[in-house]
Amino acid sequence: MKKIYLFLTILTAMLASSSRISAQLYHITGAAESVDTSCNGHVGAHVMTNTYTVGQAIEISWGNATVDTVNVTNMAGQGNAQGSTIYTSVGAYTIKYVLINAGQRVDSQTHNFNYNGCQHISISSYNDINNNCVFDAGDIPNYFPLTIEIDSSNVVIDTVDACGLYFIHYGPPGTIYTYKIIATPPGITVTCPLSGIIYDTVNAPNQHAHKYFALNCAPVPAYDLAEHVSIGIKPTWAYINIHVTNTDCNGANATLVANLSPKIAFSGAYPAPTTVVGNTVTWNFGVAAYIPQYVTLAVDTPFIPSLTVGDTLQYSFYLTPTAGDTNVSNNTVIRVDTVKAAWDPNYKNVSPQGDITAGTRLEYTIHFQNTGNDTARNIHILDTLSDNVTPNTFNLVSTTADVYTELIKYGGSHYILKFDFPNINLPDSSHHGHDAGMVVYNIQSKPTLPPGTYIPNRAGIYFDVNPVVMTNQVVNKIHVPEKVEILNSTKIAVFPNPVNDLLTITTDMSTYSTIEITNTLGQIVLKQSIKQNNTKINVKTLPAGIYFANLKGEMGNKTIKFEKL
Repeated sequence: MKKIYLFLTILTAMLASSSRISAQLYHITGAAESVDTSCNGHVGAHVMTNTYTVGQAIEISWGNATVDTVNVTNMAGQGNAQGSTIYTSVGAYTIKYVLINAGQRVDSQTHNFNYNGCQHISISSYNDINNNCVFDAGDIPNYFPLTIEIDSSNVVIDTVDACGLYFIHYGPPGTIYTYKIIATPPGITVTCPLSGIIYDTVNAPNQHAHKYFALNCAPVPAYDLAEHVSIGIKPTWAYINIHVTNTDCNGANATLVANLSPKIAFSGAYPAPTTVVGNTVTWNFGVAAYIPQYVTLAVDTPFIPSLTVGDTLQYSFYLTPTAGDTNVSNNTVIRVDTVKAAWDPNYKNVSPQGDITAGTRLEYTIHFQNTGNDTARNIHILDTLSDNVTPNTFNLVSTTADVYTELIKYGGSHYILKFDFPNINLPDSSHHGHDAGMVVYNIQSKPTLPPGTYIPNRAGIYFDVNPVVMTNQVVNKIHVPEKVEILNSTKIAVFPNPVNDLLTITTDMSTYSTIEITNTLGQIVLKQSIKQNNTKINVKTLPAGIYFANLKGEMGNKTIKFEKL
């Protein structure tokens, strides 16, 4: 009997030791909770383990009588698990995470989580034509941005420029948020509320409020005409969209002159121009502060018999009069554009283009067009910002329709700009001249970016419930000073550009010895030695997008941008 007892004692000790070893080998390294920004009561949890093995699971006791068991997935050798629940009321909850490995409960963590819910609010403004402080028939939505300071419990938390904005309130019921207008365009006065401040109190979680600023216009002895131009060109078709605004309250009678490239010819426009003389097209119209003018031009196939991919076309656009205009720098636009093999009317461009200095403010234009056969009733745009711009420097410049903006934070330090056009009712493609719109904003690149840093940007456009339409990607790069001046006699050519399969680079092999192909994130995707004057690189397997051929050698470096179709 003593031997059996001794054996059982040893076995029990071994099992206990095994359990301790298992617990030491596999443990929870971290867990975090977050409130879903949809404000529908969803709370998510993200759990990490130190080492992944097949069959790992996390048991989550949410503290609301709900217990979930979620599978752990492999993330670079570590475990990764996510779960969610719905809290129907605010309060303090105790959440317990248990790691299950090979059927054993080997580690746990307990978190205290205060769920305060969240609450959406929409803030917009309008011209109160009948002075009744109610947005009703006859009133006009505001299409130019106001500068609004947002305060939570007597602490300023944000300042935004927007025609309308979405914001999320976090905090327990009773938390007070204030929205204060701190800047308006010249001549614009806030009439309701007279204080220029909107108050909103969090009453309960998961609610939505919509409130308005009423504005009125006092004529002033000045105005500010501005134009924003978006262009798309391919060998068989071209479009030009011009958005003319007046951000001062006083109306202005404007003259818009468009000088088209001599390589194309005018085909048609909406609204009809006042005069067309050769490639000079002129419009005369009045521009009120609340009603911008949207102009579209078209150039059709019969007028482009000889354009090829890669050709460049120059245009110039002028707004007059300038006497009395408070800012004449935005009255002139001169553009040089390149003919592309394919073009989507849902398009994005950036100004300035190409290499920039750190801290440069970039202006992005997103053009959208309803190419379907039915009215687009609601449109929204999600624009993922580069980590190399400063989100709080966002400034809305122009829009062709009533828009709500929202800066959404995700993944800890990344941001998405959302532009929402509710009830835009954009006509289908049979209504030429009425089926398109654009939004223009600017944002500052970070002033401390090192030379060679890339700043990519593209946006996704959503028409009602249809799949997302992605724009092209635009790219800027922080200028890299040349360490060695390259002789002018050195000839470099990259063709074809755009390219499908085989890229040819012609250069002097005595000047450059290596070619590195990098993507817009600066990652090297291909590398090859230069052994002859004509070097061929197979890029067929690369995803479509913008790339850079970096030539390196003893006499210096050279970077050439090309597009992979």
